[in-house]
Amino acid sequence: MSGTPPQEVPERQRQLDRLDEAVIALLQERGLAARQLRALRRASSLPASELADDNRLLARYREAFGSSGTDIGLALLALAQSRTTARDQAAA
Repeated sequence: MSGTPPQEVPERQRQLDRLDEAVIALLQERGLAARQLRALRRASSLPASELADDNRLLARYREAFGSSGTDIGLALLALAQSRTTARDQAAA
């Protein structure tokens, strides 16, 4: 089936684009906050992270999204350990 997509298709794509922008901004903010927390913990002679906290995060996302939630949680944990981005430096 070919033809011009209904008007709603581009509108929905724009909606998804806006949501993606919001998700990216929130993930960047969360990554920065997590890296700052890790730095504070290290400065206080504490471990950079707590396994119980990491497990709680994984459980929260697994409960919300099923098995894909574990992957999302693992990605969030990886962001917490990633290097500082240019956006992080500008925000600091």
